[in-house]
Amino acid sequence: MNSVIFTLVFFCFVFTNSIFAQVHCKKYESLKQAFKDDQVTSVCELDLSNQNLKELPNNFELLENLEVLHLENNQLTELPSSIKKAQKLVRINLDNNEFTEFPTVILKLERLDKISMNNNRLNFLPQGIGNSSQLVYLSFMNNRINMIPPQISKLKKLKYLNLISNDLTELPRSFYEIPRLENLYLGNNEKLKISDSIYEMKNLIRLSLSATSYDRVSPDIKNLKKLKWLSISSTKVERLPEEICDLKDLEALFIGYTKIRILPARFEELKKLKKLGLEELEIGVTIENDIRNTFPDAEIEF
Repeated sequence: MNSVIFTLVFFCFVFTNSIFAQVHCKKYESLKQAFKDDQVTSVCELDLSNQNLKELPNNFELLENLEVLHLENNQLTELPSSIKKAQKLVRINLDNNEFTEFPTVILKLERLDKISMNNNRLNFLPQGIGNSSQLVYLSFMNNRINMIPPQISKLKKLKYLNLISNDLTELPRSFYEIPRLENLYLGNNEKLKISDSIYEMKNLIRLSLSATSYDRVSPDIKNLKKLKWLSISSTKVERLPEEICDLKDLEALFIGYTKIRILPARFEELKKLKKLGLEELEIGVTIENDIRNTFPDAEIEF
C-alpha cells in the first residue's frame, strides 16, 4: 500500500511541475518584456525579428530557460558573448542580417540543433562547427561562402544542409562522409565541382545540384535508393543513365534546361513521380505525349 501511495504522490508531483512549467514557459517579442526581473525565467522563446536591431544586450545569461531565438530581418553583425550562457538554446535564426563572419560564440551552446543564417555575407564556415555535435539543421542560403571545413563530417546528427547560392568551387572529401544527411541543397554554385563520392551518401532523400558545374550522372546514382527529390536542372548533363530508373521512390525530378535529348528506356518504371521538370528539352512532341500518358497524375513542366 505504501508503495502505491508513494507512486501516486510522485506522479502528482511530476504532473504538477510539468503543468507549472508549461504555464510559465512563454514567448516574448521585445527585449524590454523579456528582461523584466520577474519574467526572465519564463522566457522560452524570444522573437526579435523585424526590429531593425544593430546590437543586442550582453546579459543573455539571465534567460536561463531560453530555447528558441528569432533574430531574422535585423541589421546585426555580431552576437554578445553572454549568449553562450543560454545553455538551453536549441534553435537560432539569423536570416537576413549583416554578418560577414560566423558568430562562433554560438558553437559553445551544447544543445544547439538548428542554425539558419540565410541572406547574410558569410565567406566561410569555421572549423569549430564540426564540434557542435547536436546540430541537425544548417542553412546558409545566399551568402558568399567559398570554403567548407573538412570537420563538417563530424556532424553525426546533421540531416539538413542548405548551401544554395554561394561561391563554392569544391567540397572537401570528408564532406561526402556526413553520415545521416538526408537533405542536401547545393544549387546555384555555378563553379562547384561535384565528386562521384556523392553517390556514397546513401541516406539522401532530397538533392539539389542545379546550376552547378555538374555534367555527368553516374550509373552509381542507383545507390541513392532513398532519394525522393532530385534537381539537376541548368547543368551540362547530356544524358540520364538507365540506373536512375532504379530509384523506385523518386517523386520529383527536375532536369530542365540541360542538354538531355533522350530519356532512359525504362523511364516509365518511375511510377511514383508526381513532379517532373523538363523545361526547354528538345525531346520532341511524340515523347512529350508519351510522358503525359505515362504519368497522367504528375505535374509536368515542358
